[in-house]
This record gives sequence, structure tokens and C-alpha cells, in this order.
Amino acid sequence: MNPLQNKKVHVRISDPWELGELIQWKALEATIVNVESDNILIKLLNPFAYKGNHCEFFVVTPRHEGDHLEKLRNGKSLFCGLTRITSEQANANNPFDLQSWRGGVVAIGNIDPI
Repeated sequence: MNPLQNKKVHVRISDPWELGELIQWKALEATIVNVESDNILIKLLNPFAYKGNHCEFFVVTPRHEGDHLEKLRNGKSLFCGLTRITSEQANANNPFDLQSWRGGVVAIGNIDPI
């Protein structure tokens, strides 16, 4: 098991603006439920609805070249992209497969260890 799995994190959304406004720019608490390479799957403790989508699970990937999950392991913030996936995909064999993803909810922000 990866040492990040089951860790609590704060998600701080910076874009899109409308999503930030919806959550009142508050940090969202989440749990890391799966880790693969430099991707993590998080589950929000308090899901929300946005543009008709139930937002509970997100695949998180580092945004900048040279950024890695090692930052989280070292207690530092990770600038990342967040892609909302369904609960069915989150429970599938490969929740990180985003090849069929088209449209939907994406965001940019930071993941901070708690």
C-alpha cells in the first residue's frame, strides 16, 4: 500500500471561478483512496453538485513538469488538475483511465496535506 493512501488532504480550488464561488473558496476535505504512479484518486468528505454533476471523486494529477506526489509525502502543497469521475469509475479496475472522459467537471487547485 502506498503511504499516501487513506491520508486526509485539503483541496483548494482556484479555477473555474464559478466553482470557487459555489464552495465559497473554502478548502474541501478529502481522503486519498488510491494512488497510481503520479496520480491520486480522492473522495470528498462533503460532496457537492456542480452543473448537474454529483462531485465526490476526483482524479488528481500534478500540473507542472517536475511536480510529483513526493511533495505531498514531504508535507508540501501540490499544484494540480482535478478531473471529476463517477462513483462507478472510481470503483472500476482502473479509475485513472480518463481516455473516455469528455466534458464534465475539471478544476485547477492545490492539494495540501492535513
